[in-house]
Amino acid sequence: MTRLTEALASLRGHEASRPGHDQRAAQLEAARRAEPVRPLLTLLADAAAAAGVSRSRIRGLIGEQATAPQFACLLAESADVRLVRKTGQEASARAETAQHQAAALDHLLAAESAVPGREAAVRRLDEAAAQAAALTRALLAAREDAPGRIAAAEACLARARTAVSGHEADLQRQAVLATLTAAASRLAELEPLLAAKAAAMRAAVDAHQQLVDLHQQKMDARVAGMAAELAAGLAEGAPCPVCGSAEHPVLAAATKAMVTAEDVAAARARRDAAEAVRLRTEQEHAQVDREVAEHAAVAAGHPLADLAAEAAQVAERLAAAERAADELPALEAELAGLREEQERLGDRLRAASAGEAAARRGSEQARADLAALRQTLSDAASGHRSVPARQAALCQAAADVGVLATALERLADRGGSRRPRGP
Repeated sequence: MTRLTEALASLRGHEASRPGHDQRAAQLEAARRAEPVRPLLTLLADAAAAAGVSRSRIRGLIGEQATAPQFACLLAESADVRLVRKTGQEASARAETAQHQAAALDHLLAAESAVPGREAAVRRLDEAAAQAAALTRALLAAREDAPGRIAAAEACLARARTAVSGHEADLQRQAVLATLTAAASRLAELEPLLAAKAAAMRAAVDAHQQLVDLHQQKMDARVAGMAAELAAGLAEGAPCPVCGSAEHPVLAAATKAMVTAEDVAAARARRDAAEAVRLRTEQEHAQVDREVAEHAAVAAGHPLADLAAEAAQVAERLAAAERAADELPALEAELAGLREEQERLGDRLRAASAGEAAARRGSEQARADLAALRQTLSDAASGHRSVPARQAALCQAAADVGVLATALERLADRGGSRRPRGP
């Protein structure tokens, strides 16, 4: 309707021809009074009535703007039929133009309905780009951590190999420690026994020595007693049975306690028994002493507590070596895997970087395409809420203008009999 209003604005120029129209209307009124043209006047009356109906319909279509000057020249009874017809034709052309414009928007309807899907696609592409960036960062961190992880794995493997390599030596040392510990333990048991044997031997020696002295004393006393017995049996001038002398100047005197041969024999028996005890204790001491010397030579002065502590350490190393031997294949495989992963990280990082760049370009392109589509749709909507709303408005305008054009054509047709003639 706005375009029609603009088009009809040009009709104001026809207002200047109003006096000519009034003159022709006066001539027509004079002709009505002429009797020869009465049938024609009847037809003109019918046409005027039909034209009035058309004017009323046009006023209903235009509404409040019907009183505007640009419409007054069309709706007045003295309106120029040619101008009315021309205006109707222009309105029909504008209705057709509006229909073409509405049809031209058909291809944008599907595009506008696809906007939510394209927005979802942009969000998916943004998410994919973010995931690609996260993967790139993770691979960069892994590449930076790889040397440290490899060094740690190498150190762990080296410790395991060292533990395994010392296993044989520790086994040998364990056997030596077992021998030393056995010797030291036996030595600890023998030392108190050796002390007891030494004490018994000393006691036996002392007892034997005492009995030897006692036997000697008995022997001396017996000899002295025998001299007194011989002296008692000597006669003056008779030869001595011992020395043969006939003279006996000093005779042996008899003692109070006489020692008999039986006393000497008993003393000798006690001496010999003590000697046997002495010999036995000396042999037992010598045997224990030899055993102590043997175990002392083996123990080589190592304290039993030190040997026990070292044996515990060796046992711990052996256990660690056995665990390391079990873990060695896994540690070697882990180190090999870390080295292979380090070699692959470069390729994976390059691929991830390329993927991230591609995802970012795809996201940016999709976002740019969506922005361009939104601008196109906004331009096509031309101030309306949406493209369909503008299309609906164009269709409605085409329909309204088409109805107006039809009404103007009918008004022109019905007012044709009143078309003014030239003077």
